[in-house]
Amino acid sequence: MVDRSIHPNIFSYNILINGYCKKMKIDEAMHLFRELPRRGLKHNRGTFNTMLQGIIPNSQTYGILLDGLCKNGHISEALSLFHMMETNGLDLDIVMIKSLTTARALFNNLSSKGLHPDVETYNMMIHGLCKEGLLHEAKELFVKMEQSGCLANDVTHNTIILRIY
Repeated sequence: MVDRSIHPNIFSYNILINGYCKKMKIDEAMHLFRELPRRGLKHNRGTFNTMLQGIIPNSQTYGILLDGLCKNGHISEALSLFHMMETNGLDLDIVMIKSLTTARALFNNLSSKGLHPDVETYNMMIHGLCKEGLLHEAKELFVKMEQSGCLANDVTHNTIILRIY
């Protein structure tokens, strides 16, 4: 493409990366993935999802990605990945993010990015806090959730009943 003065965009790269991943040519896919910033292009959700599917991620892989996204200020992308993990039934152990501090930072920075936590986001945080034994903090977050107008659902109530009371 470049030989013909056609400059590939992020979508072109994503298609190529996807093709390499489907053929299990992960080294080639990683080469293109690393090439994107050198070409002045930014990875997008499609790029990350394609790479994740290609490398058959485990909870450690997701943890590394979430940690990196948080540390680099990509809060909305981290939240999208977090929600995708929940949708796909992956273990949402908050320790997987490497530290509770990172998870809190992610959650606490939502409003600065113009985002507001929804019931799923609150549920993940409450569940993680409970798993870490931080029951008082989980209760406080539950109260904050209600005060913000976010309505609890069955998952919220089950977590509260099973973990806190």
